[in-house]
Amino acid sequence: MRILEIYGAVTALAILMLIVPSLARADANLLSLETALEQAVNVSPLVAAAYANADVRRGELNESGIWPNPHIEVEVGNRIAREGGPSGWQTQAYAISQALPIGGRLTERRRVSEFQLSAAHKQVVLAVLGVEYQAAVAFHQLQWAIGRADLALAQLQQAKHFHTVAEKRHLAGDLSVRETLRLQLLLHEAEASLDDALRTQRDAELHLLTLLAFQPGKRVDLPPLTLPAMPVDIERLQQLQDNHPALAAAQQQQFAAMAQRDEVNAERIPDLEIRLGRDNEMFDGRRGASYSVGLQVELPLWSNGKGRLQAKDAEVRRAQDELRFVQAEAQQRLRQSHSQLTRLLDRIQRHQLNVLARAEQVLAMTERGYNAGELTLTELIDATQAQWRAAQEQLDLLLLAQQQDTELRRALGKTVSSQVEHRL
Repeated sequence: MRILEIYGAVTALAILMLIVPSLARADANLLSLETALEQAVNVSPLVAAAYANADVRRGELNESGIWPNPHIEVEVGNRIAREGGPSGWQTQAYAISQALPIGGRLTERRRVSEFQLSAAHKQVVLAVLGVEYQAAVAFHQLQWAIGRADLALAQLQQAKHFHTVAEKRHLAGDLSVRETLRLQLLLHEAEASLDDALRTQRDAELHLLTLLAFQPGKRVDLPPLTLPAMPVDIERLQQLQDNHPALAAAQQQQFAAMAQRDEVNAERIPDLEIRLGRDNEMFDGRRGASYSVGLQVELPLWSNGKGRLQAKDAEVRRAQDELRFVQAEAQQRLRQSHSQLTRLLDRIQRHQLNVLARAEQVLAMTERGYNAGELTLTELIDATQAQWRAAQEQLDLLLLAQQQDTELRRALGKTVSSQVEHRL
């Protein structure tokens, strides 16, 4: 068999492995990206902690805005008994007191809890977004590792065919020792490349299994690595970014800080406390009841709450500064992700046309020249390795593009999991 015929068969196999899953994975149930992200969110302790924090805020909201409980007093003594006759312990007085919140602090306290609960909801979405990002990166890394192993396997098969032909030609005296050693070196390099690729695939698979809380050794079948879609204009993406959970959470924290300041300001007005009492007394030797109404108010002689109000003013300014920082960081991340993804997609297209396609053309022409006796084996090996490098670089660029597309989705605040809103 001539080298041209061998290469044609092996190259077709390599392209098939890069475009579609291998036959061993074709009939299996593939793990989609959406399913993997849903699983990562469901088992993430960070997301569970965010949900628990939202439950804490919900409990605080249920208690906010409620009047303080009244106090009941019962006085037992022997004063009435001693004045009226035989000694003994009796109930002498009853009283009930109720604080009357004024100044609107209960309303402001409830507003604080509402804003904090809303911020906690956004922080849940933010936690989901972070977990989805980690899982997506691991997912695409494993896709790339599988593609690299498939490519390395195809290259090894090609090197083995070259080596088989070389041995036959060497025995026939048609190939020098130097050329035979060169082909053996090519074979060993392909074997080492496959070993590295398989080791990388195992590491990437273990990482993804850990994130998804799957048992180690579980078989995971993924679709092949593909090219992401071209993003829309940056102006449109900036409009969509207004709903980013990080921005919404920072804004709700700012509102909560402002409501806390209003609550402290309202607390500077002392609450009133009314007291209704009934006492048992002796009147002209007979036992009777007397009633009283009392009003109690705090005198702000030593502390008027001014220091607490100043502290809350500072917290409002800090929340405003944090919101501006989050806004600036989010806009910068969005512009950077959009720019890098756009450049990568253009780079992939140019690499496909200018490097990979031409490397294949050069290799085909080199094979024809070698079979015609016009070119040396060294030139054929160089052309083969150039085509291998071009194919590997194409796979590497696909991984970078998918990772950047994942970064862009995080910069937009767009989650994949569909169960977030239902659980809040």
